[in-house]
Amino acid sequence: MDDQDLEAALSAVCAQVREDRRNRSSAMEAQPYVQRELLLRWFREVSPGPAVERVAAFLAPYLNKGMAVVLIETDDPERYAKEMTVEQKRALWLDVESFLSSFVQTEGLGDLMTGFDNRFVLLTSGGDHCGAALDKMIRAFRAAFPFTITIGLGDDAYNEERLHESYRQAETALSIKWIMGKDRVIRDASSRSIGKPAAAGVDKLVGEMLQAILEYDLLKIDDCLLALFWQDHGPLRKSEAYDLIVRITSKLHSDLQLMNENLYHLLNWDSHQPVVLFEFETMNDIVSWLRRRFFELSELLFNKRRKQDRKLIAEMITYMEEHLLQKVTLKEAAAKLHFTPNYLGYLFKEETGVTFSDFLNEIRIKKARAMLDNPKLKVYEIAESVGYKNVIYFNRMFKQATGMTPGEYRKKNKI
Repeated sequence: MDDQDLEAALSAVCAQVREDRRNRSSAMEAQPYVQRELLLRWFREVSPGPAVERVAAFLAPYLNKGMAVVLIETDDPERYAKEMTVEQKRALWLDVESFLSSFVQTEGLGDLMTGFDNRFVLLTSGGDHCGAALDKMIRAFRAAFPFTITIGLGDDAYNEERLHESYRQAETALSIKWIMGKDRVIRDASSRSIGKPAAAGVDKLVGEMLQAILEYDLLKIDDCLLALFWQDHGPLRKSEAYDLIVRITSKLHSDLQLMNENLYHLLNWDSHQPVVLFEFETMNDIVSWLRRRFFELSELLFNKRRKQDRKLIAEMITYMEEHLLQKVTLKEAAAKLHFTPNYLGYLFKEETGVTFSDFLNEIRIKKARAMLDNPKLKVYEIAESVGYKNVIYFNRMFKQATGMTPGEYRKKNKI
């Protein structure tokens, strides 16, 4: 073998050695990721056996000191990012991952892994200090991002079986975010009492809420909503709350239709099943959204009714002015406009500040003053023209309104 062949052979051997080293290095670097993937799958098993050797070796240092499982879930990221491109969403998620990893490392909290369903899994030493550190994480995340995180915390564990239970406890804690609210640390609350919506009483409360909506009584609306969603027997499950929402909106719509109103048109809901309601993650979120919409509904109906009332009052005043020569009564005006006298009288005073009869007298006196400016007209003629058949009574009413008799009015104004 000449020198050239020898050099080529040595080069090939060196290349092979380098390739073997790269492969061993990649395998060593990949080993933690494989261990983590196996661990995540083991956590998700309903009835797991002992952890495989790789996972057991990975867990051993933690279990010797005591370990708790923490699940970190992002709140409403899809609603925030729904206008983003795929690339922007990916960049946002990488920012979240980087932030949490950095925080965990800085605080020495343990080992963070990307889990499933917008969640991260944190293996931590647990203890009282853990809760304080997790609260700090929530505050720091809230300051850094336009959405929040909620954390489920399991108990400390010293063996594989209890560690798997700690994971389940963290899952259970997150499952009641709907009730407890987001942006907080939740411990396992599997024993928490959860009630069922009482069918009896719901219709009554919705009826009271509708009346409050019509009366623009925002405090009463809020009281009714709280009574519907936080009943004496405990908070509602998510599915029960959604059923209740459908029932509330259906009844409100049905009752409003009797008044020639349409709930879905008024609130600009696209369909009879407002999909937006099913996007919320907590009961507080959904009740806050309903509160705003029902307040809006109350204001819309109030303003619409005020506009209709003003139009009705304008029609009443026109009717008075056109029938001054006749004996105009509230009963006749109500019959003409198809309302009851009591309601129309109440509405008239609410809108004008005076009674129907007082307002009618004001119209008559105002017209009489204008006619008195014409010296060719006799006082008794004017009295008859504005609806007073008795000139003495006219004089008395005119003086009561102006402080002077018709004659004194003409004298003062040199008519």
